[in-house]
Amino acid sequence: MTQDSISGVLYLLDISSGNQGKKLTGTED
Repeated sequence: MTQDSISGVLYLLDISSGNQGKKLTGTED
């Protein structure tokens, strides 16, 4: 798994959890 894939997964989990205010990856693509 690439770093981009991991970031994407964390980002999707962040959205699905309803925590858009908490950026797990610290990036927003």
